[in-house]
Amino acid sequence: MKEKQSITKEEFEIIEKYINNAMTAEEQKAFIDKISSDPSLQQKVNEVRTLIDGIEASALKNKLDDFHKELPQTHSKVVNKAKLIQKPKRSKIPLYAIAAVLVVVFGILWFFNSADSNQRLFAEHFRPDPGLPTTMSTTNNYTFFEGMVDYKQENYQAAIEKWKPLLSEKPENDTLNYFLGVAYLAEKKDREAIDYLSEVSNNQSSMFLQESYYYLGLALLKSGEIEKAKTNFKKSNNDESQAILKELNK
Repeated sequence: MKEKQSITKEEFEIIEKYINNAMTAEEQKAFIDKISSDPSLQQKVNEVRTLIDGIEASALKNKLDDFHKELPQTHSKVVNKAKLIQKPKRSKIPLYAIAAVLVVVFGILWFFNSADSNQRLFAEHFRPDPGLPTTMSTTNNYTFFEGMVDYKQENYQAAIEKWKPLLSEKPENDTLNYFLGVAYLAEKKDREAIDYLSEVSNNQSSMFLQESYYYLGLALLKSGEIEKAKTNFKKSNNDESQAILKELNK
């Protein structure tokens, strides 16, 4: 596990400004270039993002707790009113019919609880790939790295629009297929993500092979294809994959 970085007040304010998209375009580009050349800064950004997410989650929990406090009082009012209602006659519905209804109800509840659990797992573990360094002066492929700047700024749709024409020229390019897949997954477009990431996972010589197994597993998990998701997580050497498998096998 990486040690947490010491973050100064000034660094925290700058990182918070970046996370909240409060920077100008010039400031964002300069900051992203700095992240690309400084791994410790990337870790600091991740730590501040985690902290902010935790604060927001805590605030939401407090709101829910306040809401739940009102439920007993509401329930008691309903019970008191119920006492005033005449007791109905015993239903003549056959027991087997009631049992059949209960089976359907519990089946529906199980389905939605299972789906909620899968979505929760996805939300806990999905973080877009940090991307490639954007030193455009060292390459002739300006359009690709221009899209990478958009990607790092979380403008995933803009990145997709730049990369797709490039892929039409080189449909088997694993780098384009991989980052298009992750970008679509970040845009909550699971089916498109699965298509592109599957291309990479079928290329055993791809430098993104292990990462593609992980993100393809996440895309399949989000779309409800659990067994296929497990297959890909098992192929991945990513620690996150093993953690998800443990949750799925409980």
